Amino acid sequence: MATAEKLQNILDTKAGLQSVIEDNGGTVPKSFAYYPSTLDNIIDNLKGLMIVMDTIVINKDTTEYQLNLFFENLPDAGSYTALTQVITIGNGVNVRSSGSNSGTALGKVGKTDVIPILGTASSGWYRINRYRYGTTSAAYDNPLKTYNNNSAYISNSVSANVVSNQQYPLKQIDISNLPTSVQQNCNYKIAEAKGWIVMFSTGSGNNSGQITSTTTYTFNNCYTDNYSSSSYSNKIGTNTSVIRQGYWSGYYYYKGNIRFTNKRLSEVKAVLNNSSVTKMELYLQRDNTEHGSAGAASISLYACNSSGSYSDYAISTSATLTRGGSTWITLPDAVKSGFATGKYDHFKVYKSTTSMSYYIVYKNNAKLRLTYTT
Repeated sequence: MATAEKLQNILDTKAGLQSVIEDNGGTVPKSFAYYPSTLDNIIDNLKGLMIVMDTIVINKDTTEYQLNLFFENLPDAGSYTALTQVITIGNGVNVRSSGSNSGTALGKVGKTDVIPILGTASSGWYRINRYRYGTTSAAYDNPLKTYNNNSAYISNSVSANVVSNQQYPLKQIDISNLPTSVQQNCNYKIAEAKGWIVMFSTGSGNNSGQITSTTTYTFNNCYTDNYSSSSYSNKIGTNTSVIRQGYWSGYYYYKGNIRFTNKRLSEVKAVLNNSSVTKMELYLQRDNTEHGSAGAASISLYACNSSGSYSDYAISTSATLTRGGSTWITLPDAVKSGFATGKYDHFKVYKSTTSMSYYIVYKNNAKLRLTYTT
């Protein structure tokens, strides 16, 4: 059984246990009390096994779904680098099948591309395996990929192209044995964002168009801060098991925090900074319990900065939720760019009012969805 299949079985088991807990009124049956943490430990152990290998070769029968799941659960390999001779491209040049202009054109490398040098031809041309597939000028807009091609060369006589020694990623995932369609459509940018080199077959390079991918991240650090006044100046406690918004008579004014752990936040930022993200969405669901208004209640959402360096950014939305209802909220470009730069790093839900039309208890299953092209 492939690692991706094993991982899927574990995640399915964990999801099943979560359903059992929810069906039991949110109370964990005694027999299951330690299962979720045990499964998380198993997943962490699998990730540990992944990181010890310099090259992971993906089985040819792996499906696109399994491959994307594998990418999503990869450990961060950003610290695994080696001092490598690279060439930083100042002027775009053709990539050819031999070390001269008579070689067959394979692709191009464009301005600012950083390409590792694997060796040299007798002519002095540089041997490479990372380039943009295609022979027309449109190839400069194609994704920069690493191919399992040991016979690709670029000229060594372009003065604007600078050779230097730099730290370069060491860990590789070879997907070149997979069907072409899987290689072309997979969310490989997730792996690259975590510091992995993804290696493709040369035959998969003929997809000159951009591929649209979607990745969903579950928020894994959510809680509610409780305050005694509508000014939110006197925090008197924190509830780590629920996300609340608004005010409940006789109790508190609530600020629900919707956050990632630092590790998951870094993965989100890597995708935002290394892909063309066309849409960023937030998923929220209201708990199906007797709380607040029996009808629709309004979401009051903010993008926030943990250090307090920036004011909370009010996200304009007309979205409402009935008990048990859910919605995806498309986030504005200001939030998308703010998360990319680190200006914002989490969301809050709160409203300084006693109106029951703003009191919401959310399910602890908030998600962030990124749609991007590669």
